[in-house]
Amino acid sequence: MKKGEISKIAWIMLGCIAVLADATQFLLEWLIIGLAVNPIINIYMMMGLNMYWHMKGQKIVSPKKALGSSAAFLGEMIPVVAELPLWTGYIIYNFVLYQKDELIKKTLSGPEKEAPTTTS
Repeated sequence: MKKGEISKIAWIMLGCIAVLADATQFLLEWLIIGLAVNPIINIYMMMGLNMYWHMKGQKIVSPKKALGSSAAFLGEMIPVVAELPLWTGYIIYNFVLYQKDELIKKTLSGPEKEAPTTTS
């Protein structure tokens, strides 16, 4: 796997983590504990996801990623809006951006050339 590539299994795992975080935050919000605990979960989600993108060689300072990241983080800080699955939406948004970038790279690089075969 090349630097900057993220496997399909990794995307599924990221999606599961985001769904779990959103479900936990939804439950905690209804138990009133969420007002104190959810901001801590949001900080760890933001740091963890951005650290993962960085470790995988993805740009985390691009305007599109910064907008998605900020929207998810700030949306999760608003009590009523926090009940929406914003972290899951953030992962889906990043997946779409990643697929678009991969398609552009593949299109610009042209058809793949086969390695010459040697027969002896």
